[in-house]
Amino acid sequence: MRKRLILVEDHEDLREVTAEWLEMAGFDVAAFDNAEDALAALDAQLPDALVTDLSLPSMSGVELAERARSVSAGRSLLIVALTGAAGVARSGLFDVVLTKPVDMERLSTLLRGG
Repeated sequence: MRKRLILVEDHEDLREVTAEWLEMAGFDVAAFDNAEDALAALDAQLPDALVTDLSLPSMSGVELAERARSVSAGRSLLIVALTGAAGVARSGLFDVVLTKPVDMERLSTLLRGG
């Protein structure tokens, strides 16, 4: 069974390339350009993982992660933060923080549970 992911990235080219790469790696990806639409998708059906940029318009990746943790209510949800800022501290909200440009092989391995 393919793992379901929600990807949130406001930069169109990066969102499209990342989603395509993850789909080719065997994941089902729902990609969004904003946190609000991603949150609605999370409410509808909890994915296996949320991969989000930290810097998003209107609602940040941090706020999205806080709401996602609330929606998941103790169920398993891997949350991966993607950031362009080196040295961002890992908060308790995120299982993994990766600095852009992201190593796609590493991201795939992490999403598979490795």
